[in-house]
Order: sequence, then structure tokens, then C-alpha cells
Amino acid sequence: RSATVLLLHRAVNRLPGFRDAWLSDPGTLAVLDALCDVLRDGVKSAAEAAADNDVSGACAASAAQLLLRVVEMSEGTRELVERVWNADLLSLAPAVASHRVSLECLRRLLLLLGSLACGSRAHAPDLERFLLACVARLRRAFALAEQGMVDAEHAFLVLLASVMTAEASVALITRMLGFARALVAWFLDEHRALTGAPVDPPRVDMFVQFVICLKVVLSEVGDVVELLGGDFDPAFFAFVAACTRMSLGERVFERTPEIRELAADLLAYVVTEPQALSIQSLE
Repeated sequence: RSATVLLLHRAVNRLPGFRDAWLSDPGTLAVLDALCDVLRDGVKSAAEAAADNDVSGACAASAAQLLLRVVEMSEGTRELVERVWNADLLSLAPAVASHRVSLECLRRLLLLLGSLACGSRAHAPDLERFLLACVARLRRAFALAEQGMVDAEHAFLVLLASVMTAEASVALITRMLGFARALVAWFLDEHRALTGAPVDPPRVDMFVQFVICLKVVLSEVGDVVELLGGDFDPAFFAFVAACTRMSLGERVFERTPEIRELAADLLAYVVTEPQALSIQSLE
């Protein structure tokens, strides 16, 4: 099955005549359904650590890549996009959280979902569960410094940006406070890792993009202090300390001075301006 998917992908990419004929064929939708089945089954098999989990993961990644290519070539035809989006891919949350699913497979899946998602789909019932699973998997990847983690994080941010449209962001975050907390926890993990190790430019650059997304998410939270457990909670103190140090400037972020303003914006969600100035004077 993996060889068939790879062969079809190459034909779509390299043979314009085949590609055009295939896209205009009514049977294409049935093939898309089959590819979605391959994607779901491959991710689940990889997560279950079957003997051929590497093959399953590679097959799933190829299916996701081919589906994304077809979506791009069809220029987002509504029927096609709805068909793939409704293929129950968000139900893969338990499998996605598994460390046995490769980051390349996860990256391909996230890029596909990012191309399909839009604000109107932010209300999908399984969305928060899926995003939380992604955060759990990526936090583990970064903790272990797995190869491909930065590229996988980029794909995750693409998906998050797709669903966080201006029209949907308030409703989305209001009902996904658990996800917002998970993002803060990941932010604190990554800040500690970056400031305690040699400078890794790609990782730092991606962290800046992550902070931009975190800022957008927290801007829709009614009470960020409450989200962090109150102003006596260790998470609150850790968040304030990290943002304060970043706003003052840290060596690891010398190449990315914009992080100082972003950190100041995050700090403004939890302390008043006089409090922020007082904290900075203590540093």
C-alpha cells in the first residue's frame, strides 16, 4: 500500500496530463477517501508500535503529503476540502500523542489539516483534544531534542493560525482554556531550555513565532491570572519571571530583539504597568 501511495504521488507531481485527468475524474473522490483511510490506519498502527510501525508511519506521511498536494492543486475546491476535513482525522488525537508516531508523520498531518482548517471549523468537537495531543507530543520531542522537532512545531503553528481567525478566536479560546494552559506550560519549558543551553538559531527563531501565537491566544483569555492558577500559584510566578527576563533582554535572544516587546506584551496580561516597572527594577 505504501508503494502505491508513493507511485501515485510521483505521478501527480511529474505527469501534468495524468494529474489534470485525475482531478477531473469523478472517481477522484473515492481515491481521496481511500487515502484518508490509509492516513488514519497508518498513524494508528505507528502509535500501537506494530512491528512495521516505521512503514506504517511513512505510508501515512505519504498519504498526508499526497492529500495536501491534491488540495493545493484543486485550489481549495469546497467539496474536496469538506470531504477530507470530514474524514475524522481529528479523532487521531490519542495516536498523535504517542512518541511512536514520527515527527515527520505528524508534520505532514498538521500541514494537511492547516490547509483545510478555517475559522468556521474552529468549533469541531475534537479540535481541543487534538491540539492538546499535539502539544503533549511536541513538548516531549523538545524535551528529548528529537530530530525534526522545529519543523513539526512550525506545522503545528500553521494549523493553529488557520483556526485562530479574527472571527473565531474568542469563541475558540473561551472553550479551550485547557489548551491555553498547555501552551503556557510549553512556553515555560522552552524558555528554560533555550536559556540554559548553547544558542540554537532555528529553535530560537521558532520560539519567537510560538510567542507570537501565544500572545494571540492569551489576548482572548478573559483573566490570564486566573488561567495561571492565581497570583500565588508557582505557574504565575514562573510566567512573570520568564516574561520579565525576556523583556529586559537575554543573551540567547540577541538575534531576535523583537522578543523583548513580545514579552512585555505577555507581561501586561498579568501585571499592571507600575507592577511591571517595579518587578524590572528588582531584576
